[in-house]
Amino acid sequence: MNFYPNTLPKFLQNSYSLKRSPSVIRTTMTNGTVRQRLLSVDAPHTLSVNLQFNNITDYQTWLNFYENSINHGCDWFIAPILNDRLETTDPIIARKVRIQNGQITESLNFRNNIGACYKISMTLDVDNVEFDQAWSEYYA
Repeated sequence: MNFYPNTLPKFLQNSYSLKRSPSVIRTTMTNGTVRQRLLSVDAPHTLSVNLQFNNITDYQTWLNFYENSINHGCDWFIAPILNDRLETTDPIIARKVRIQNGQITESLNFRNNIGACYKISMTLDVDNVEFDQAWSEYYA
């Protein structure tokens, strides 16, 4: 399992919106209200994130990680994201994530004679497993 490179900027989560999606089956009844049943609570959540790179080196490092280490976003990797758990007060935790459909949106925010600023947007599938402190120390 690969780690998100700890030399790169952390994910920016504007208006942090973690979408929880338990597996629920809905059955339309002949009469009355629709019935629904919980199948599983282990379905991955989704999280919309951005990355901002203020230099070409970090941007190229990210692209190399995306293309070679995580197979164009198809593979799971460990990344630091905002904590959504009540059990701990640590604001950043290491979670297993992957890029939904491997799809990223790249944009050039600005370019001048000093350099350029690149932005990448994506939606992550976030696994429910939290890694212990030993994994989190990688991101310290």
